[in-house]
Amino acid sequence: MKAKLLAVLLNPFFIAAVLSGIIIYYLPEYNSKYKVEIESINDNEANAWLYFKDLNGNGLSEKIIVRENNIGQASYIIRNSEDVIIDQWNFDSYFPSKSRYISTFDMDDNGYPEIYNITQRSDSLFLNIVEPLKIGGINKRAVFIDTAAAYNGSYTIYPRISILPGKFNDGPGVVFSLNAGYAGSPRNVYSYNLENESISKSPHMTNTGYLVETADVDGDDLDEILVFTSSNSNHIDTTITKKTDYSLWLTVLDDDLDFLFPQIEYAVPFSDITKITAVDDNIFLVVKSAQPTNRKSSLLMLSNEGKIIQHQELYYDPIRSYFDKEEGLIYNFDSKTGHVFCYDLEFNFKFKKLLEPKVDIEELDIDADGEKEWITTSYRTNKITVYRRNFEDGISFQLPEKSNQNLRVGTRNMEVNSSILWVQQDRFLYNLSYGKDPMYYMSYVLYLWIYIGILIVVYLIMKAQSYRERKKRALETQIAELQLVTVKNKIDPHFIFNAVNAIGDMTLTENVLEADQFIVEFSKLMRKTLEGSDKISHTLEAELEYVKSYILLQHLRYKKQFDYFFDIDPNTNLQIPVPRQVLFTYVENAIKHGMSKKGEKLEINIKVQQKKNNLLLFIEDTAGGLGNSHLDKELSTGSGIKIMEELFVLYTKLTKKAVSYSLHNRYNSNNQLNGLRVAIKINI
Repeated sequence: MKAKLLAVLLNPFFIAAVLSGIIIYYLPEYNSKYKVEIESINDNEANAWLYFKDLNGNGLSEKIIVRENNIGQASYIIRNSEDVIIDQWNFDSYFPSKSRYISTFDMDDNGYPEIYNITQRSDSLFLNIVEPLKIGGINKRAVFIDTAAAYNGSYTIYPRISILPGKFNDGPGVVFSLNAGYAGSPRNVYSYNLENESISKSPHMTNTGYLVETADVDGDDLDEILVFTSSNSNHIDTTITKKTDYSLWLTVLDDDLDFLFPQIEYAVPFSDITKITAVDDNIFLVVKSAQPTNRKSSLLMLSNEGKIIQHQELYYDPIRSYFDKEEGLIYNFDSKTGHVFCYDLEFNFKFKKLLEPKVDIEELDIDADGEKEWITTSYRTNKITVYRRNFEDGISFQLPEKSNQNLRVGTRNMEVNSSILWVQQDRFLYNLSYGKDPMYYMSYVLYLWIYIGILIVVYLIMKAQSYRERKKRALETQIAELQLVTVKNKIDPHFIFNAVNAIGDMTLTENVLEADQFIVEFSKLMRKTLEGSDKISHTLEAELEYVKSYILLQHLRYKKQFDYFFDIDPNTNLQIPVPRQVLFTYVENAIKHGMSKKGEKLEINIKVQQKKNNLLLFIEDTAGGLGNSHLDKELSTGSGIKIMEELFVLYTKLTKKAVSYSLHNRYNSNNQLNGLRVAIKINI
């Protein structure tokens, strides 16, 4: 099993696959799976807001330019899909706080949506409904809604006004909210009945509120109204309400515009509901706390009677929240950190994704595939990023112009059944196409070539390693053969015969102790000679022990007729690897030649020193020197020295550790040649 696993792991195809995967993982993404491209850039009127809606049912979006006309009154111009002006509609009142909010619905279901907007004249507020592209269509202007209270001599209504359709107790209609600032009134929700043209009004909500959804919560087939509320900490006249705007009030209105259940107090100033929606009979809310040390932001699930069913504290501030009812998921976006947190409807945490901090986020179905994409925008960086529904495959687009105003985004149909993304950046309108990038799949071709290239490199490296390994084995074989030759030299019959004779002589002279010592040393030498004969190196310590055994044996054999000395520098590391027989061959020669010499007693000195990068070995003898050997020429072939020369060359090639040696004659005090000095240097 291990052999099979090792074979797989060392297979070049597997190694190339692993390396390719690592490289591809860290490669920059030159081609995203999706792409965003500019289709066109159009100039826009300054201070105008753009909307796109199919107003005549032909499948193409008309452009609605919401603006102030030359005398400061509310107005909008409609252009067709080819940007040709259709007409202009003017009103004898102005937009509250210079906002440009409109809503479009086809309430009478005739294929021609109406445009709804709210305007103001002094302290009076009006609803306007126009069916612009329907000949003889609805044209209700200046439908009086309510009056606004004054603050410091002015009538200020919060700029964001939302209008939603719904089915209420008095019939079908639209609902909307009006929000005063410091004046405190109006802060109410209103409904307009399209059949009897009547206005209904809710109780005072205390907080400012925006309408986000109408849904049948209590099962009576009529719509309740779910309200975004914000605690702005305004001082409100107690004649209007006894409640305080320093608390957040969770509010749901029934189909009569009364409270479905008593408002629920969340006593934290400057806090907001970032999302409220209904799923079956339950109401889900996301509350952002402005003072998390006092009370944290929360996920809440309420019954249609206002009872808290489930509560989950959050450790971050959800600036934007979205509910996916089909998937049963909640998405909270923390703009400070740029993280999106996902939960199911039981508040179980699902995942967290990092997008980009300090951006706005929207969900739009840009490519008309039935699944909404996520769009983040930032006027600080003038960048737009589009993500798929799972927050993957993000693709960014940098707007060419700079602006300090928020970016407005939406979708439009410039062709039937074809949707694009539009972005308004102050005076510029960008039409951006979004879809799959066909070049993305070319990256797989690149990945294939990366794999093939790495496979070739791995294959060549393995071939080179195999070649080096074969060459190394050949060198080792050659060295081993040389060493076997030296081994044969060491245990040649002549040597063994002399050793046996020496043992016999010792026995006959009844020198039993000396014979016993000789036999022990002889057996040690034979064992060390044969042990590790297949190895090309051993430690310096092993080489010195071997040489000592040999010298001791010869010392006994020649009845102590020569002297020997070892001088080992104590700072020398004896575990340094050296070629086998690096000292032995020269010591053997010294004894062989020295003992054949007449007269002067043989002396052998072995010295070892370690320098910074080298090991130095010296063998000095008084055996006569080069060219002055007394050994019979028939017994001295010089092959040992030649073998060591070859061994040193091969050892250097194999280990990359250079070995060199030199031979120098030695002279006595009378300047007579009497010995040899061998110097060996081994790189370490």
